[in-house]
Amino acid sequence: MPEKRAHTRRLMKENAVLADTTGAARHPVVLLDISRPGVSFTSPDPLDGGSRHILEFNLPGTPHMHETVVQVVHCSDSGVPSGYRVGARFVHIPAETSESIVNFVSASV
Repeated sequence: MPEKRAHTRRLMKENAVLADTTGAARHPVVLLDISRPGVSFTSPDPLDGGSRHILEFNLPGTPHMHETVVQVVHCSDSGVPSGYRVGARFVHIPAETSESIVNFVSASV
């Protein structure tokens, strides 16, 4: 079945950190895939749709730590062995991070 997404995404498995918008309440998450408009990750706790968080991550093979603001689009306990699978869109993304994501995703094509 062909991909129905508007933007190309790239699968990955990369540790990251999610925090509330004040930078507190930090907890580890694992990035599952990424595209220019958004990201999917596992979370040990459920997240409310529409909630905003700070996401800190590295792209595989790079040392640079990226920090973005994401908004939760969906959260489900299906499709992951434990915890929750979260889909989020980037709300605030620095130009350098956006460029890095586009380059990372394009490298897989």
